[in-house]
Amino acid sequence: MGEARMRRSLLVVVTLFLALLVLPTSKAWACSCAALAVPDAVSQADTVVTAGVVSAHGESKWSPEGAARYELAVRSVYKATATTTTWVADDPGSCGLVLQPGREYVVFSNHRDGQLVSSDCAGNTQAASGIVAQVEQQTGPPTAAPVGATGGPGENTWLWPVFGGMALALLLGAGLVVVLVRGHERRRRDPR
Repeated sequence: MGEARMRRSLLVVVTLFLALLVLPTSKAWACSCAALAVPDAVSQADTVVTAGVVSAHGESKWSPEGAARYELAVRSVYKATATTTTWVADDPGSCGLVLQPGREYVVFSNHRDGQLVSSDCAGNTQAASGIVAQVEQQTGPPTAAPVGATGGPGENTWLWPVFGGMALALLLGAGLVVVLVRGHERRRRDPR
């Protein structure tokens, strides 16, 4: 009976180990931020633009959370200078920005690690005449939109999930070894 129980326990441990290696992982964060009024969004942002979404790319190497990357066609610049047409958005689970290709938005963003980054908490919204008028009240008329180069994500941050997965695999492997050694010691002490 003891050996059958040990085999079942080992099978469960191995199955859980393999499931953890195969299943995708992500951080579980809940988004909770208050909606910003346009004046607050303008004052907190490094860059304010109106832009159309050209394309959306899934996961970005920039963020271990699997952030989306958007290529935007900048129409008007209201604050600072937008020198790039690529924005990186935080993970949707952590208040990340979700934009729809083909639509135009007022985007409030900040510089982080050489990228323009925005989130759902920044006050971004579809470009409606009332919102644009509120932005212009804060910033004045827009400047001409630059024809900027597309910026890429930061380098080497994709390594964090790889290292995390390797650490998890090592930890589970060590746990499996402990279970096997203890089972072997028990069988040696109590050979039925």
